Amino acid sequence: MTGSERGFTLLELLISVSLLALLMTMVLAGLNVTTHHLGRQSERLDRSSRILLAQDFLRIQLADARPLTVVAAPGAAIAFDGRADGIDFVSPVPDALTVGGLQVLSLGFAEARPGGELLIGWRPFTGEASAAAAPGHTTVLLDHVQEAAFAYFGPAAPDTPPSWQSSWRNMSYLPSLVRLSLTFSDGRRMPELVVALRLSTGALGQAAPQ
Repeated sequence: MTGSERGFTLLELLISVSLLALLMTMVLAGLNVTTHHLGRQSERLDRSSRILLAQDFLRIQLADARPLTVVAAPGAAIAFDGRADGIDFVSPVPDALTVGGLQVLSLGFAEARPGGELLIGWRPFTGEASAAAAPGHTTVLLDHVQEAAFAYFGPAAPDTPPSWQSSWRNMSYLPSLVRLSLTFSDGRRMPELVVALRLSTGALGQAAPQ
């Protein structure tokens, strides 16, 4: 038998199989790295999209907050309850809802695992204080939230200069601005959301505060 006809020896076959296995391992490792990278990129894009949708929703609803008085409120207080960790206000119903009329929207941070949640709830406005009844419907706007902080810009009293405050409760007028600062569980921060309330009787037309 000539050299060209003898075929492969067992050793040569073992070496070939080992090289092929090593090559397949390298290819699979590369695919895993690529898949993991694409997965992280997709997760970031998904979060960015959800943040933009949540900001647009809040901007529309907060801008249209209504300074309506409530029953048995001290000093003709309006149905606007602004706290450091949440806010209740009256606004026209979002287009996506099937109910009609003015709604009390309740926006706030809630502890959850893994990470907190920014929740939005709503119930029909009946003229009662915003804290008198729980929201009839609640949904998650953003998840994996570590901290959410609200602030309100306006005069604490009619004859005082406007300033940022951590709460806006039992007031007879709306704040000029509402600010939401939010940090996610991984340490990333949402771009700060500042909304001007159209029906505010505060210092309209003034320079935006720092």
